[in-house]
Amino acid sequence: MSGQNQASLMASAAMTEAGLAFVAQPSSMPQIRRPTHSSAQSRPEGSNGSLSQAAMGGSLLGLTAMSRRQKRAKRAGLRVATADVKTLNAPDGEDEMMAGVSGGAMGGYTQSNVASRRVVPTEAQQKGRKYVKVVYVVLESQYQSAMTTAIKQINKTPGPVCMECVGYLLEEIRSEASEAELAKDMQDANIFICSLIFVQELAEKLVKIVEPCRDQLDACLCFPSMPEVMKQNKLGTFDLTQIAGGPLGNFAQQVKDLRQKSLSKSKPTTGGNFQDSLLKLVRTLPKVLKFLPGDQAKDARTFVLSLQHWLGGTPENLEAMLLRVAGGYVKGVEEIDTESLMDPVVLPDMGIWHPLAPQIFDTMADYREWYDKVHCPAAGLAVDAPTIGLVLQKSHIATKDDGHYVGMVQELERRGARVACTYTGGLDFSVPVQDFLSLPSGEGAVDALVNLTGFSLVGGPASQDAKKAKEVLMRFNRPYLVSVPLVFQSFTEWQNSQLGLHPVQVALQVSLPEIDGAIEPLIFSGRDGTSGRSIPMQDRISSLATRSLNWANLRRKPNSEKKLSICVFQFPPDKGNVGTAAYLDVFGSIHAVMKELKSQGYTVDDIPEDAQGLQKSILEDPEASMSMSDLNVAYRMSVNEYETLCPFAHDLRENWGPPPGELNTDGQDMLIYGKQFGNVFIGVQPTFGYEGDPMRLLFAKSASPHHGFAAFYTYLEFIFKADALLHFGTHGSLEFMPGKQVGMSGGCYPDRLISVLPNIYYYAANNPSEATIAKRRSYASTISYLTPPAENAGLYKGLKELSDLVKSYQGLRENEQRGASIVNSIIATARQCNLDKDIDNLPSEEDDMAKVTMEQRDDVVGKVYRLLMEIESRALPMGLHQVGVPPTAAESVATLVNIAQLDRPEMGIRSLPRIIAETQGKDIEAVYKGNNEGNLEDVALIQQITEASRKAVGALVAQSTNEEGRVSEVNPFGDIFNFFMGGSPYKKALEEVGFDCPDDQLKPLFEYLQVCLGEVVRNNEADEPLEMNFVRKHAMEQAEELNISLRQAATRVFSNAAGSYSANVGIAIENGAKVDEDQLQEQFVTRKGFALSSDAPGELQEASSLFKSALQKVDVTFQNLDSSEISLTDVSHYFDNDPTKVVSNLRKDGKKPASLIADTTTANAQVRSLSAQVRLDSRTKLLNPKFYEANLKGGYEGVREISKRMRFTFGWSTTADAVDNFVYEDCNTTYIQDEEIKNKMLEANPDALRDMVETFLEANAKGYWDTSEDNLEKLKEVYQECEDRIEGVDFTA
Repeated sequence: MSGQNQASLMASAAMTEAGLAFVAQPSSMPQIRRPTHSSAQSRPEGSNGSLSQAAMGGSLLGLTAMSRRQKRAKRAGLRVATADVKTLNAPDGEDEMMAGVSGGAMGGYTQSNVASRRVVPTEAQQKGRKYVKVVYVVLESQYQSAMTTAIKQINKTPGPVCMECVGYLLEEIRSEASEAELAKDMQDANIFICSLIFVQELAEKLVKIVEPCRDQLDACLCFPSMPEVMKQNKLGTFDLTQIAGGPLGNFAQQVKDLRQKSLSKSKPTTGGNFQDSLLKLVRTLPKVLKFLPGDQAKDARTFVLSLQHWLGGTPENLEAMLLRVAGGYVKGVEEIDTESLMDPVVLPDMGIWHPLAPQIFDTMADYREWYDKVHCPAAGLAVDAPTIGLVLQKSHIATKDDGHYVGMVQELERRGARVACTYTGGLDFSVPVQDFLSLPSGEGAVDALVNLTGFSLVGGPASQDAKKAKEVLMRFNRPYLVSVPLVFQSFTEWQNSQLGLHPVQVALQVSLPEIDGAIEPLIFSGRDGTSGRSIPMQDRISSLATRSLNWANLRRKPNSEKKLSICVFQFPPDKGNVGTAAYLDVFGSIHAVMKELKSQGYTVDDIPEDAQGLQKSILEDPEASMSMSDLNVAYRMSVNEYETLCPFAHDLRENWGPPPGELNTDGQDMLIYGKQFGNVFIGVQPTFGYEGDPMRLLFAKSASPHHGFAAFYTYLEFIFKADALLHFGTHGSLEFMPGKQVGMSGGCYPDRLISVLPNIYYYAANNPSEATIAKRRSYASTISYLTPPAENAGLYKGLKELSDLVKSYQGLRENEQRGASIVNSIIATARQCNLDKDIDNLPSEEDDMAKVTMEQRDDVVGKVYRLLMEIESRALPMGLHQVGVPPTAAESVATLVNIAQLDRPEMGIRSLPRIIAETQGKDIEAVYKGNNEGNLEDVALIQQITEASRKAVGALVAQSTNEEGRVSEVNPFGDIFNFFMGGSPYKKALEEVGFDCPDDQLKPLFEYLQVCLGEVVRNNEADEPLEMNFVRKHAMEQAEELNISLRQAATRVFSNAAGSYSANVGIAIENGAKVDEDQLQEQFVTRKGFALSSDAPGELQEASSLFKSALQKVDVTFQNLDSSEISLTDVSHYFDNDPTKVVSNLRKDGKKPASLIADTTTANAQVRSLSAQVRLDSRTKLLNPKFYEANLKGGYEGVREISKRMRFTFGWSTTADAVDNFVYEDCNTTYIQDEEIKNKMLEANPDALRDMVETFLEANAKGYWDTSEDNLEKLKEVYQECEDRIEGVDFTA
């Protein structure tokens, strides 16, 4: 979209989720907020009993509602099949819903708890009866309670059989122990049952266990699953794989065809997925009966009835199914009258459900008739209240495991919302959403949609049709939340886990829904570790209900009444760093957004004339004493007010003492920095608080937020009363606060701080990993911005002179005298530019090139030329991105040239360099290799290809360039114009420089580039010998050294403690913390010394001693570089994770390890030494006029960008001694000795320039930079100039 359109999008951010604009409609619905007093539900993560009480509350909530319902009658097919008080209690009187509050395996992730699903008849029950053993495997646990109840009822009731039953959850068989236990149970089983086995690797495991036992089983019932699982079905003479004729003829092949169709890339987007198609196929079974002989028809009928009983899901249905199969197929059981057993009682496959409704509704009109005329008056619900749509799983309703659904419905209605719940028995949940919750246009008939299944909208747990899901959701155009019921963990396991949600469940129920566009993965129900029942978590349900209502409210509330808080960051904590965000002009962008907000009817008062005025209003407090500039104080919060409003204020005392503390305070009140403009508040998020505290940086686990941080978000919610938050730029601190990694509890600080406020986050598109953290831990709905368009770094000063010399040599290389003379000049200039550090065996200036052969001279020039081209072609982001400003044509060309470098075989697209090289009879891979080796011919060809690519892409971009030289939209009429002009402009451009490329090969590439251009504009945004197995060798040494097992010693994956991030080395360096290298290295080992091993999957255990032992044996350190926008000196992340000096100090021989960097930012990937990569970064950015001139144009924020990169370069000296002396020297010459540049920086941001000067002085003091006394004196003078400017002192006045 155009820059203007993007500003509009940002202005509408409070109404926007996943790119869907919500239409504003009037409403008097107030903002709903969290309770303001501390309670058991809001204790910090790790407090005992907080969630247990929540779970108990949820269980009782469900019981209270369910006790009012009538008992289900078997004959009423449309009657609600749900839990009542009687069936919630186990036959022996134990309350199963409550049992799980203290049950389940303790610790990290699901332990195999098969014993809780094993039911064995008593000796008295076995007497005189046939003993039948049933084994079942299911995806989720909702069938567990119904199966247990059914088996116990069979054993309690006099009859010819008694039954043992044992069940497994599918994920459990990943464990070797559980797999072996299942195989053992299968050895003497009579009946095996499984359903919904759609995870390929687990399906294969299950088949390996079942197939050898199939012949000895009396019955094997495999309900809809993967084809290889379905083939195991066995029921008398009825075998699904052997049917010939009729609708199910060649059943196995039909199943296979369905699967292949579902996997095909060309499948129609409107078609159903594999699971739903398979269910439809199986439901045609009754039609096949007339094609079968008598016995086979009888057996097929039993299979049909069994499937219907299973889908019915109630204990009565399952009891009838088990007796029917046992009576008909288990040897020795002859006294069961199967004809007298109850018929299946099955819910409609799809419908609208409500826990208090008398039936399932099959149309929205019928539901509204009952809901509006009967239920709403009784419940006191207003007709015009917001409506929340809920998506449910049929199996939970059918098996009466619906307490968590009841709790959610009750909580929403208690808050005044209307509710419409729809379900399906299939796995395409988009069908009921479209049929029941949408208008004829496809737009939502509800105000927000909450998917309580935890699965993707189309495809369920095992597969996904994201394209169809997105099409449905785009038309639906409402906030879409996918909440998560615990599936692979019990309630207690999740509660006690520092990591939170089970990794498999993260993949299935968080990652896949996110691809659809889902937000806010809140956990709302647990699983009882004993009975398998779902336990409503009342505090989580309360939060989910409130958050969904607040999203719904944003659509209904008039723009003029909406209150929006825009949050900016300051890191490191310094006035010169307010508005920190990666490659983003924060204040310029916010100013554009504010103007657009006002144009859309938001109440925005007193907007400053320009971005500088806005910046000044935030940075300077007009009431500050002694003319000393400071951040503007928007609100002073008393300690009493803070402790009254913040429900967890008391919990912060452990780390920070009593409020107000020492941060964001004047010693008496808590200070909220920022400024209010009508209904828009721009606030400065406080920092972590421990940036300058060396002792806190050493802690292995991160501390809680400080009082000032908590006060800031308390102010936004309770005093300013924001309807939504807009976190502006990458990135802040909220999402990195302590708590579980995924699946927050009410005690996790990101959850506590964001509370119930909708969180919109403007995040850099090139940082999806940390954006994902923000989405999952702070419930952010992200809107992406691109980094600034990149240009080629180009050449300058001595490098430009060197390039001219190379070009001269190319024309005179065969002239022995002049050619040799030019090479001598090339060598001298290369050494002056310090290129000898990157070119092996570069001749000295004393060597006479007239005495060597032309081939040898070519070799020297080729190596120099290769390095020059590497520097020249390096992608360099230009300046800062600003919302509302489209890229220039030159910027667009540079970005697209980088995209055109890569082959995309899956799309049938070949790279432009490959196409051009082939016109010269060359293979691009061979050319790259020759270029890397310094072959002059190949280096020259690469340069020609690069220039030709720029011309061709430039011709494409020119079609869409406006009169201002910018690309605000893509010209859709280019192809028609090209037809009349006799050919594409990009082909003509290539021909002009001598490359005749086939149009049929160019067209797919340039069509793709045109799409990319649209996006740029739119977004702006083994048992082996020890000498062969070094892991084993070193592990054996460590095992002996530490007196641990070999398996423990083999651990090689280390990270932070769960919920903590980084080694804090970067934080210490960025903040100029006065810590020595030894302390930083100890900090690295302490923070990163948590081991991840297969013996404790999903857990990170403290193992700093083992970490140190492993580091002692390291010879090479390695990091991967995959982004030219985020390179080694652009962020602290890389050196924060660099252990080079740590290893050197731990090694007994003190040897420094080789430090390597894999640079995969271009098609011609390179592995360089760390110091070589730092040199390349410095030459293309810090020392490059293109870089600093573009940033100086950005004023305040641009100067900060320059200063940050100087600090990040210094970081590599601290952790690895990887910065050459000339880098510091040349940077000092560029930024300090050059008066014009120094004065520009001083004028725009004296704080940032002061930080830069401190970096130079610290580098010298620590021995990283050797320089003259004159340079040091000049630095001290500039430092004093900065101090005077900051203090407001002007000696020239």
